[in-house]
Amino acid sequence: MFNFNVDFFGPMRKQLAETRTQLLAVPNIISPYIREAMNIRRQFQTEVMSPLTTALRDTFQKIAQGIKETEEDVKVYKTVMMKYGYPPSGAIDIPSLRSIAQDYNNYSGNKENFQEYIDKFMIEYYDASALQELSLMWEGNDLIDKRIPLLRNAIKAHNLRMFELVAPSVIPQLEGIIVDAFVIDKKVNEPILKILLRHLLLENNKSKSEYNLDPSIYTYYIKRVLVPFEHGVGLKSDISRHAILHGGDTDFGKETISLKVLLLFNYILESISELKEEVKLAARQEVRRYRNSLKNRGKNNRNKNSGKKRTSQ
Repeated sequence: MFNFNVDFFGPMRKQLAETRTQLLAVPNIISPYIREAMNIRRQFQTEVMSPLTTALRDTFQKIAQGIKETEEDVKVYKTVMMKYGYPPSGAIDIPSLRSIAQDYNNYSGNKENFQEYIDKFMIEYYDASALQELSLMWEGNDLIDKRIPLLRNAIKAHNLRMFELVAPSVIPQLEGIIVDAFVIDKKVNEPILKILLRHLLLENNKSKSEYNLDPSIYTYYIKRVLVPFEHGVGLKSDISRHAILHGGDTDFGKETISLKVLLLFNYILESISELKEEVKLAARQEVRRYRNSLKNRGKNNRNKNSGKKRTSQ
């Protein structure tokens, strides 16, 4: 039997009391370490983090300023290319692009005389090696597989300085790859081609960024390639599709003209590689509506003519 007079819990109570006393003494032991840690943290904040934060802020501000300046240079670059007859090419590195823009801004002479500078720059930048690289990139593109022999020879002709052969052979291929990309069959006239160009270069990428060259290329194509032409009237463009292919222009055998056509082809080909399926569908639907409107217009004209004949009888 248990002896209830014996205090079994006495040792336990004593131990708890001693433990409580030790715990009360802990803050006095830990406090110096906490204070030291806080001092180290403050020192780290002052000597390391604050300068680092300032440096990062300055770096980001410089990056932001650099982006803003580059965007301004891209804007000038597009203007310069369009003004002096070249398609604004995406196949150019940013430092070279900025160099063109800055040299144009700093040019102290008559801006009309800047043409010589641009021609020289473009010819030297897109030399035989650079154009051969473009040709190799084209080789792996299934969309132009059937056109590769012709395009390969166009690059060779340019590099052999047989510039007369390039424009007449490559300009029709521009239309060919655009029609292929949208899977359009039957007759394609200029209004249909313009529908496809609008969807390719304006509807497919609606970015407002200065880095988006598509709107400039669209304007370039419409105003320089599809520019109206009449025999006996002065030429409005040195790469006019109609003037070259209809024999109205015989002065296209120049290095600059050959280069313009090759660069335009490369840009259109790259744009096609990014063409969205929904944009293709929208373009085909618009082409269908256009063709239906032509049919209806033809029926109406025939009905009017038959009505006039009956009246005259």
